[in-house]
Order: sequence, then C-alpha cells, then structure tokens
Amino acid sequence: GRPAIPARGAQGSMTQILAGRRVTVMGLGLFGGGLGVARWLHAQGAHVRITDRRDAAVLSDALEALEPLRACGRLEVECGQHTPNWFTQTDLLVANAAVPTPWSNPLLCSAREAGVPVTSEIRLSIEALHDRRTIGITGSAGKSTTSAMTLEALRASGRRAVIGGNYGGSLLGNADAGSADWLVLELSSAQLWWLSDEAA
Repeated sequence: GRPAIPARGAQGSMTQILAGRRVTVMGLGLFGGGLGVARWLHAQGAHVRITDRRDAAVLSDALEALEPLRACGRLEVECGQHTPNWFTQTDLLVANAAVPTPWSNPLLCSAREAGVPVTSEIRLSIEALHDRRTIGITGSAGKSTTSAMTLEALRASGRRAVIGGNYGGSLLGNADAGSADWLVLELSSAQLWWLSDEAA
C-alpha cells in the first residue's frame, strides 16, 4: 500500500517513510528546486521518477548534475512529455510549485483521485526543517532584496541563518540548513498556495 503521510509539521514526518517508496517529481525546472528535491529523495532511499515536458536540451545542466544518481540506480528521467501512469502508480507526487493552477491540473487531479499524496519541494523543506525559527517573506516586488537584507541582519547579530524558498535553491539536503537556527524563506504566491490548507 501507499505510505500514510503524517500531519504537516509532525516530528520526522517525511524522512521516516520514503525509503523504498516510489516518488514522482513533476517538473525538474531550471532554478534548482527540482534538482534539490530529487537528490534529497534519492538520499532518503526513494525510487525517484522525474518528468518534465521541456526538452532534454533545455534541461541539460540539471540532467548532467543527476548523472551520478542515475549511476547509483533508483532514478528515471523523462523529458518532452508526462507519462500519465507515473502520476497514478506512485506512492508520492512532488509537484513543481510553478505548475499553473495546481488545483485543476488534470495530472495532479488524476493523482489525487488515485489516492496519491501530492506535495511540493517547499512543503517538504519546511517539514524537514520544522524545528527552525522561520521568517517568510512574500509580496509583489522586493522579495529578494528584503530576504537578503533579513539574512544579513540575522547573521550580523550572531545568529546562524540560511536563505531558501524562491531564493538560493532548495534547502533539502543543505548542510548549512541542517545546522542553522533560523530560516529566511522568499515565498512566491505559488509556493504559498502549496503551504495552504487547500493544498494539504
């Protein structure tokens, strides 16, 4: 059967149930989030399938970075299409936060109808680092500048802080995040939706 996903924020929520599970990552992306979550899932012992509609040539840098994981096994990648059964015959689906209208996307809907838990990289990051003090920054403009200034202010005051979310790549598997006391997260409106009760 599929894993029972603990309530959001539960102690050790995701890392305890991923070993040996099938996980589909929808959207490798160009900014590091898909790559970061794929590496982290693989490190937890999951069997990872990554699917992206963009051509391999567009994703070449990320695909090259994944080669060591392919050599280890437990990783499949498809480009240029989405295979429907990768969304329904899996234990967990991790959707890129940039997927338009995720509440009505046919592939995400088919996964939910099949009983597949659907989550995102930002939600997994917060679950994995739930015990850190966190500052979330969002808005129409100025998010990156405000996030960077907040990070520097925390560090200048002697606090161990890291930045992530929509800035600086994934925090999953980030050694600095593991030792930090504070997280500064730049959050897009799409990422906020994935953190909402509606997406739970």
